Amino acid sequence: MLEVYRVPLTRMISGNIFTLALLFKWIFTIASIFIPYLICYRSGGFWIREVTYLEQPHVTFLRHCYCELRGGFGSYTWSTLPSLNADAVQSLRIPYMTVEEVDNDGDGRLDQMNLQLRFRTEMNVDSITLLLFYELKLNEYAKLTIRTPVTIQSSAPPNFSGTRFSQTAAVSLQLSKPLPQGSSNVEYNYTILDSSDISLEKFQAQSVQQEMNKRTG
Repeated sequence: MLEVYRVPLTRMISGNIFTLALLFKWIFTIASIFIPYLICYRSGGFWIREVTYLEQPHVTFLRHCYCELRGGFGSYTWSTLPSLNADAVQSLRIPYMTVEEVDNDGDGRLDQMNLQLRFRTEMNVDSITLLLFYELKLNEYAKLTIRTPVTIQSSAPPNFSGTRFSQTAAVSLQLSKPLPQGSSNVEYNYTILDSSDISLEKFQAQSVQQEMNKRTG
């Protein structure tokens, strides 16, 4: 049989472009691209072994302090702890204390603290020692709660004394080893001064530093 003419048969099937199948395809494609990047971002990376983060801790002044003044008169002490004041009856001088906590950027975290101690009797002081007790908390990358004293010491030059002392300082937290990310760290969660066993000897600057060295290892 001789073929004279051929006509191709074409069938076109059309449908709505906005279908559930197409929507599922696009969602699956987008999720396949972005979900691995999201997991990598939240986990800190697949191949990073060590990374350093900066986090401003929540700092709270515990309203506990110890003050010691030395001069030609001998030494005067005062503390917010009644048991210490009871041990220092002869050398006790009670000041007027004001505390102002400042949050400069309004993020709910303490940025600055202004502390004033005013004694009723004017004295010529050669040296001053202050112990201020703070609580610091980290919550974002590592969970840590630590209560620690900050020691402030100052001495006048030889043959000089004064009736007013002023100092501006920045408080920094330094640990002996890095903190693991995302876990709670309880090894620092204790105070170096036991409130049930308080004495003037333990509040000397050298004794406090020795206890802090034991905690940091």
